Amino acid sequence: DIAALLSSESIFLKGKNFLKQGAYKGAYDQFIEAAELNPEDKSLHIHKLYAEYLLIPKTKEGAPMSIKRAEEIAEEFKSFEDDFENDDSYKVFYGTVMLGLGKERRAKYYFQEALLLNPNNMEAKRQQRHGETPHHHRT
Repeated sequence: DIAALLSSESIFLKGKNFLKQGAYKGAYDQFIEAAELNPEDKSLHIHKLYAEYLLIPKTKEGAPMSIKRAEEIAEEFKSFEDDFENDDSYKVFYGTVMLGLGKERRAKYYFQEALLLNPNNMEAKRQQRHGETPHHHRT
């Protein structure tokens, strides 16, 4: 159904704008709605997962308070790796989840991959700089 696909696309774009603005709940709701109209779209699914991850309350160190759900989200991201090997946004999403789970090396790898794919990816640049701050290292 072309109308559903077009509608899904415009809802998806709205969700991406919410994400950019830091309105994660709004983004999540848009991605859910878009995914209902277009359940086959894997890109919608990873955006929805990422928004869900961002909605998990974090400790002041940035670790998710629901480690179990964060780990499930990480597993789901892993299952999409082959589909998104050339997608810088995917790499940033996955890297962010890895960082939250304390897997700094993996996170750094994904941020570097994202920058190789798109040197202008601001989020990857920001995360990479963030990852270089000394207080971020675990002992």
